[in-house]
Amino acid sequence: METGWKFEVARLGYIHENFFQVNRDSIFEGLTCHDLTFYYLMKWEPNFTLNDINLTLDVLQEHLVWLDIDGLANTDLVVYPEFFSQKLKQISFTPKHIVTIK
Repeated sequence: METGWKFEVARLGYIHENFFQVNRDSIFEGLTCHDLTFYYLMKWEPNFTLNDINLTLDVLQEHLVWLDIDGLANTDLVVYPEFFSQKLKQISFTPKHIVTIK
């Protein structure tokens, strides 16, 4: 999601390859996809607050809020990418390559 906020890149954290098929009602339904995403560790101003709502291409509401890393696995919220709920607690000094096939 494009937030419009300015952050400083600290370093690359994860490279995520996601293989999936679109299974919901949209113009892309049935399309087989390969998504390659780079996730970076970021630095922000100490007093920065974030609470933002946008719309996706499918006109679904998308919320951007700060979440406690330790509580991600126990939340009722849907967090994307799904591996974040476990892997963010184990950030290493070198980037990790994660492949998801659905």
